[in-house]
Amino acid sequence: SASYKVIQAIYPKAMEFSALRALTPGEITAAGYIEGYIVGDINSKNMAGNEFNFSVEGKFNQYDRTVNDKTNYIESKDGQYGIRLVFDVASDNTLPRYTAVKIAIEGLTVVKNNSPEYYTLTGVTAGHLLEVGAADQFKVPAKEKTIAQLTDDDIFTMCTIKGLEIMCKDGAYTN
Repeated sequence: SASYKVIQAIYPKAMEFSALRALTPGEITAAGYIEGYIVGDINSKNMAGNEFNFSVEGKFNQYDRTVNDKTNYIESKDGQYGIRLVFDVASDNTLPRYTAVKIAIEGLTVVKNNSPEYYTLTGVTAGHLLEVGAADQFKVPAKEKTIAQLTDDDIFTMCTIKGLEIMCKDGAYTN
């Protein structure tokens, strides 16, 4: 006769973005996940500010250009909050815009920035992606605000700015 013991890990519980933002900055030890929509564009070379790299001795004004390729953004399902995701390696950042995802947060690090207030999850790997759905832009909540209505909570979310005019004194505006 033979016996085999099976141990099943408990599926983590959903955590609201507001609860995640209320955590003390540092490594997350609680098992849980957040779910929302990816609102970043992985093909853009303008996703994140490239940071100065001071680790190379004798070289000044050197940028770490890999930060952009490792960065993406997730918006809560209700569209209220957004969080910056920084993957460990760029090859794990494969989530196209409008993808519905569930991301395990245990082992990730919460970083809080003040003025403006926004949150970053670092240490994200492909192993943290619990579920990845199909990209569907019509499922992402539509938000419209004026410039005066914008708050720090709108950072890293998709928001249409109402009543905005851009004056181009000489020529046309191009993106």
